Amino acid sequence: MHEHLHFRHLSPSSLAEALPDIAQAFVTHGVAVLPGFFRNDPLYEAFVADLRAVVRMLQGWAGIPAGDGTLAGEVTRLAAAHRPLAGKLYDLGTRPNKLVSGMMLKTHPALVSVAREVFGTGAVLATPTLSDTLHVFPPPVPTAIGSIFPCTRTTHTCCSRRTKSPSGSH
Repeated sequence: MHEHLHFRHLSPSSLAEALPDIAQAFVTHGVAVLPGFFRNDPLYEAFVADLRAVVRMLQGWAGIPAGDGTLAGEVTRLAAAHRPLAGKLYDLGTRPNKLVSGMMLKTHPALVSVAREVFGTGAVLATPTLSDTLHVFPPPVPTAIGSIFPCTRTTHTCCSRRTKSPSGSH
């Protein structure tokens, strides 16, 4: 469904050839999906490393031994043990993103090139800080699996929940 909006197997270094098609999809439909776009990208990896470092610090504050699982799994362990500390991670990545690595990712040269293709080379580009939202979905029960991903919606059709407060909990 909507495969014409999905641009697979692209990376920042292979973007140039697909820019016109991506811009056309965005202009026509308001969206272009680039799954895996930042895989192995240094700016993305720096952002993930910072998130991992913050999670390890928060786990230390909560007295939870650091694990070696996925970022989502480690956030889930933190939220299950000390839910308010998971909100600290949310606060760092939200309105605006306070992590320098997150700000650098948001203004990645490849994303700027997409914006220039859509709006023209003479456009003055800006980024709204209220769009920065790092959602943390802690598990409702200790055995549930939580996830972490950037999102800009307040209503999540994926989980049918509404954001109740900026504390990071639904």
